[in-house]
Amino acid sequence: GFPESHAISFAILAYGSAYLKVHRPPEFYASLINNQPMGFYTPATIVKDAQRHGVKVKPVCVMKSDWRCSVVDDNTFRLGLCVTNGLRQEHSKELVSQRQDRQFESLEDFKRRVPLTKDELRTLAELGALNCFAEHRRAAMWEVEETVHDDLLNRAILGSAG
Repeated sequence: GFPESHAISFAILAYGSAYLKVHRPPEFYASLINNQPMGFYTPATIVKDAQRHGVKVKPVCVMKSDWRCSVVDDNTFRLGLCVTNGLRQEHSKELVSQRQDRQFESLEDFKRRVPLTKDELRTLAELGALNCFAEHRRAAMWEVEETVHDDLLNRAILGSAG
């Protein structure tokens, strides 16, 4: 009846998951994060578990991350842009498309080619995803805030001139 068939199907899923966790850990953890929200564990909890089991987790990077988490090698996966709260998927797809056409040369080049909101830029900087353009996260955050401030100042000047 139902209880037996349900138990068998759950056992097959549990066995398959256990097999992947032991024999293909980067794929296992990347797929768990890619299939969020599941209702069980947050991406941060999954990342910590992966690290406890010796799996290396590369951070989100606008130069290397796709929308979904991706496997780098037999013991490493890179977080995808999907873990960035507040980043729209269509903006992420445009980011990846622009990067495939030509690598970003600077934060200015990145901002010019990818249509992100100020909040999305701030979130990426806070997450460390813009560290490829700066020495460290704080420098990237300062650079983003300076450009946001400059944009506001330019709008104010143009608004008062018209």
